[in-house]
Amino acid sequence: MPCYNAGKYVGGAIESILGQSLQNFELIIINDGSKDNSHQEIFRYKDNRIKYIPFSKNIGNYPARNAGISIAEGKYICVMDADDIAYENRLQLQYDYLESNPRTGAIGGQGKIINNNGELTGKLTNPVVPFRQLQVLLLMNNFVAHPTFMIRASLVRKYQLRYDENYFYASDFDFISRCCTLFPVQNIDHELIQYRHHSQQISSKHHAMQVEYADRIRLSQLKFHNFELSNEEKRIYLQLMKRMAFSSKEELTEGLNLLNKLMKQNLRLRAFNQKFLFGFFDYVLAIAQEKMIVGNVS
Repeated sequence: MPCYNAGKYVGGAIESILGQSLQNFELIIINDGSKDNSHQEIFRYKDNRIKYIPFSKNIGNYPARNAGISIAEGKYICVMDADDIAYENRLQLQYDYLESNPRTGAIGGQGKIINNNGELTGKLTNPVVPFRQLQVLLLMNNFVAHPTFMIRASLVRKYQLRYDENYFYASDFDFISRCCTLFPVQNIDHELIQYRHHSQQISSKHHAMQVEYADRIRLSQLKFHNFELSNEEKRIYLQLMKRMAFSSKEELTEGLNLLNKLMKQNLRLRAFNQKFLFGFFDYVLAIAQEKMIVGNVS
């Protein structure tokens, strides 16, 4: 649990973990150079399961997570944010699933969205689909909610997994995408957390830069699997993956040609399930067509 200036919320996050139905765990809290009252709030909790690591200066969310991973001793490593609330059975549900599904390397789940005051404002919903289908969906975006993530520590050690700190505001997207190239990842159909949405979190405060880093990750996924695209094709691909409207029928045709090209390359590379990839590209193209039509009408 990294914490940076989350003094207003961190107590609730800590209490939601200490009150878990599964009691055998270590809670690693990294105070990432907070300048508010986070230290005082964290220090209020006297529990021998807490490992508290205070940093004198702010090093960033993902470097702090890497620091936590490096000292974790448990069988599983679970992500927790300092402004979220875990449901009482979160750890038990995820532990039981991974114990019963030894081929699955990591899991995420569902949740509720809350505001600054803890009021429910929506749902945090992620697709519960076969792994090979989820692998394809990750080409578009991170459909495994990072605050719900749990991974086998043995795989973290085996593959020396760490967050790539170069993707400063989107490293979780990269981390989960890389996991999916190494072992099966699933979403379970259980609500695990109350996810707090507010103006100071990364996705709100640094949205533009987060999109830029996410674009790099989308292209790096193709590069990893040895797909070949020109610079112009990369631009069109990113438009499709971000569900942006095309400006003309000619550009839409270029998008169709690109997707056909990627399908042909995938037959040779066998990077993704061809059936799932076809269905996904068909969906992406349909969105592009609909947005162009709506744009022309308006």
